[in-house]
Amino acid sequence: TEYNDSWKKDFKPTDENPNKEKFNEKAVEEFSQAMCNLFDIKEDEFPTSFLKYGQNEGENTADAYVGTGRQIMALLRTNEAIRKQNRVLKLVEPDGFEIEYTDPKHGHEVKQKWFMDLNEQFVLYTKQGYEVMTCVKRMTQFHQDSCVLKSKRQIPPCSPETKLLPRPISLDWVAKSACALAMKSAVVVWACAFGIVVVRGCGGLLMPSFQRTLNHWGWLAAAVGVAGFYGMYTDF
Repeated sequence: TEYNDSWKKDFKPTDENPNKEKFNEKAVEEFSQAMCNLFDIKEDEFPTSFLKYGQNEGENTADAYVGTGRQIMALLRTNEAIRKQNRVLKLVEPDGFEIEYTDPKHGHEVKQKWFMDLNEQFVLYTKQGYEVMTCVKRMTQFHQDSCVLKSKRQIPPCSPETKLLPRPISLDWVAKSACALAMKSAVVVWACAFGIVVVRGCGGLLMPSFQRTLNHWGWLAAAVGVAGFYGMYTDF
């Protein structure tokens, strides 16, 4: 961004805060302090006329989609029309996607990846400025920067021929507790099996006089019983 005549024409800079809802007074104060620290200027010597407020108003009629990161990901997986409309190349599971847009200066296609917190509210929208590109922004930040126009437009429906994007599902996500119990059960069963081998094999070599006792069927029955009981416990 260059502070030139073109910028002044679009953003109409002023010395006074024109909109305290958009330009937070605390943020302005902290920004001024940061500039003083950066350029080693005493706060009382900071020229107030150097701090300008500028805002550019324009109407963006492109569709915007609101929801949690998880809901927006589900929308992109299941709605091919919205993927094409927003030039989404692919999903980056589980919380992102890749888009392409045209570089206005050089005219070539550029790729950009966006990621979201799956549990926070986001807005999927088309940025219209120097470049036109699909973006995502947290709902709080979006409302800070923009005003949402009321619309009766609906999400384009999925046709029977729409291409659904597959999503690999982690077993740990689907059945986290069951996966943990299955691992414990496997550990107990294999521990009993190796325990019998060690007791009957190594025990007979180290203590030949107790070999008959160690080879008694009771040890095997006990190990099978423990493994079987724990296996049934984890299943039910």
